[in-house]
Amino acid sequence: MSQIILEGKHTCEECNKEFEWFYLVPEHMDSRSFEVARIPKGKQGVRVIEEDKNRMPITISAYCADDDCGTPNTFKIDKK
Repeated sequence: MSQIILEGKHTCEECNKEFEWFYLVPEHMDSRSFEVARIPKGKQGVRVIEEDKNRMPITISAYCADDDCGTPNTFKIDKK
C-alpha cells in the first residue's frame, strides 16, 4: 500500500494570504514496509484535529506561512 498524501491551499483567517499545506496519512503499524517522505518545500505541515474511522483527517490546523502573521488556522479539508 502506498502512502496517502493530502495537500491543498488555504486562505489565512487573519491576514487573508493564501498558503499551501501538506499532510501525510500515517501508515498502519502492520505495514510490511514504511516509505520515507518529506514535507515539500514551501508547504506548511498540519496537525489533525478530527479524523474519520479510516484515519483520514476531517478538520486540521496549520499556522499561516507569512512571517509577519503566523496565525493558527483551523479548517475542514475539502474532499474531492
